[in-house]
Amino acid sequence: MGWKQDTLAAVAAVSLSTIARIERAEAVTNESLDRVATALHQKRGAFTQPRVPLTSDQLECALEESLAPFADTVPVPVQPLKTQPQIAALARTHFNLIDGTRLGEPFEGDVTNLRDVLGFVAFVLGTDDKDAIIQIQRSEPVKRRELYAMVLNVVHDIERRGRAVALAGTYVAPTDAPHLLPTADVGLITFFSRDTDPAAAKRKMLFAPALIDLKLLLKRSSVTE
Repeated sequence: MGWKQDTLAAVAAVSLSTIARIERAEAVTNESLDRVATALHQKRGAFTQPRVPLTSDQLECALEESLAPFADTVPVPVQPLKTQPQIAALARTHFNLIDGTRLGEPFEGDVTNLRDVLGFVAFVLGTDDKDAIIQIQRSEPVKRRELYAMVLNVVHDIERRGRAVALAGTYVAPTDAPHLLPTADVGLITFFSRDTDPAAAKRKMLFAPALIDLKLLLKRSSVTE
């Protein structure tokens, strides 16, 4: 998970010396091991219960179970969402997948607001394109930097209040409606809590849907959580 010793100690509520002893394979209490297991998103007892060797069939089942969450997904390179060029790239995509579930129910409205603001910016920039289907006569040119800053302000507000980090990237994926749109440019924004994942900003890759459910996205106003 990319954590340092002091980070793990703080999240697990144990001393730094306890973490050092664990790494040296020295004896510590079961309670300390359970706290470390919980901090690392493992079950209590994961580091204390006897380990029984698995048969080949059991091992195969265990591997299939561990890989199940990644079925029908593709890796997408991501970076912390901090710059206007990143917003410009997200605004140029066909759809944006926004995931704020790690921040909990109190932030559902904020994620919806981000979806709407990003959708608005994408629409305005789309109408400013000389080849756009919809043309709007304006007395002044579109101030792109102001639009990008508007989205970043929403992102930074969520990060500040949720003690979170937003990771973003773009990728190309086939759709389930090839006669309408064979492939789609997709934007990905995911929020991670710094309290439960202090090293989230160091992540270089996230997994996203390999096939885009076009009908579902259109039903959800082009964005899904």
